Amino acid sequence: MVGRKDEISVTSGLQIPLSKSLHPPKKPKTNYFAFLCAIVASMSSVLVGYDIGVMSEAVIYIQQDFNISDVRWKFLSESSAFTPLSAPPSLV
Repeated sequence: MVGRKDEISVTSGLQIPLSKSLHPPKKPKTNYFAFLCAIVASMSSVLVGYDIGVMSEAVIYIQQDFNISDVRWKFLSESSAFTPLSAPPSLV
């Protein structure tokens, strides 16, 4: 094998072929599914934050228009957190 450089072992004095030259390291695959999951999770967090901001501003007008007390408004606004629990198991 011309051009191959072998290493000599310090302990035994025998020639050991360099594994770097025989098997170059492979580039790891990019996991696109993980990227997609991260993007979907971050977008859902942004939408939840936007929803909270919109509802906090709309509460003033909704209470005035429908004559809703603070207790009833809290019940209505917090019940939206349980809406995903009513989804069919195939969608969860």
